[in-house]
Amino acid sequence: MSHKFILLSALFISALFGQVYDYTATPGPDDTYTIARFRIYLPEDADTSRGIYVYLNPYGSDSRNIVNDPDMRSLCSENQFSLMGAQFDNMHMESGIGDALLNSLSNFTQQSGHPEIEHSPLFFEGYSWGGQWSYHFTLWQPGRIIGFVTMKGGYHDTTFAGGAVDVPGLMFIGEDDLDYRVENLTGIFLIHRPLGAPWSLAMEPDAAHNRITNRHLLDNYFLDIISRRLPDEFPTDEVYQLNEVDLTTGWLGDRREHIISQYGCYPHFADTASWSPSEDAAIQWQTFVSDSTVTDTFPCASDMVELTIANNENWNIIGLPLDAPSSHYLDLFQNVYPGTCYSFDGGYTNCDTLFPGVGYLLRFSEEGSSVIIGYPLSELTISVRESWNLISGLSVIISAASLYSSELIEPYTCYGLDGGYVLADSLRPGKGYWIYATGNGEVTISR
Repeated sequence: MSHKFILLSALFISALFGQVYDYTATPGPDDTYTIARFRIYLPEDADTSRGIYVYLNPYGSDSRNIVNDPDMRSLCSENQFSLMGAQFDNMHMESGIGDALLNSLSNFTQQSGHPEIEHSPLFFEGYSWGGQWSYHFTLWQPGRIIGFVTMKGGYHDTTFAGGAVDVPGLMFIGEDDLDYRVENLTGIFLIHRPLGAPWSLAMEPDAAHNRITNRHLLDNYFLDIISRRLPDEFPTDEVYQLNEVDLTTGWLGDRREHIISQYGCYPHFADTASWSPSEDAAIQWQTFVSDSTVTDTFPCASDMVELTIANNENWNIIGLPLDAPSSHYLDLFQNVYPGTCYSFDGGYTNCDTLFPGVGYLLRFSEEGSSVIIGYPLSELTISVRESWNLISGLSVIISAASLYSSELIEPYTCYGLDGGYVLADSLRPGKGYWIYATGNGEVTISR
């Protein structure tokens, strides 16, 4: 096909759909690929394209018609991006297929008169074989890649990723997909996350080998990544350097429990956690992997408080007023006799682990105090049984009247221990109390 015919075809398509151009690469004598076809959409209202969103399908499937998708056009236009689809028959860069893509950018520059297209950075979204292609190109040209999304492929290159460990990546696997696909991407993720790769691994619940269609998750990830990677100003006549990703400004997600937190507040082994570029991206990840069932966030250490709990010599009734790193009574309280911690449930039971909302008898060797560090408790639901119960309160002083507002608690039956039993008008942090319940049930207290 002559260059003149290609140009006329491009002008015809542009008249119908805007600035759309086609290019088919011809393999060189040393190339081993056969098919490399490209189509690109340039937003009409963008003087300069900031980058190219490359959308790829499974093996043999042509994704060039993505340039006509109104939603993808809108996403790219609003962010001054071009949109590209392609069809390949080889995913190995040594075949020359990667050079074919770079050659297409040079050709599109000539057709469109946009010099920046030849040097534009790329953002990849690929499904199955298309995801593998995206990942392999990222390994080959990491400096050109803003970020990549790869979905459920089973033959990603498992060797060291080199410079690609600096490129943000979102990897999808399916819970019910074939084992080799799950293991392929999971293995790559676990090898490279400890090296600081800004990568996220998301398992789709109850799903097999389907494309991810959650555009809210995908589009917001794209927006987060380009906001961090693209400089405010850039040249149009050369490849420019992308901004590095600061891992510490992102969020981490626990892949087993799906709980998320700010990077510096993550309490577990960060090297196996999924990294997200923002709180919103982390919430989207959490919603996706948990099928909207988990909303928990690990609190930050900066949210911790210290409480000083005074004690008398001999027996005291105590409670755990904070969500503390350790709940063992010997870790929490000073100057106690080992083996003297008792809970009450119709009878006394020796124990060593404390739970918020429960009261315990504990014997101290002398008068003193203990400092407890943890996260505040602003609300508790306490289980009670008919008759006497040992309970404790919150991280702040609350009125005993809040107990009596429940029909379960007999008024004026809240007693503390201070050398002897005394009627209490309030529940103080770290202290425990006897209360009388008229039946079995639950009582909620809040600050």
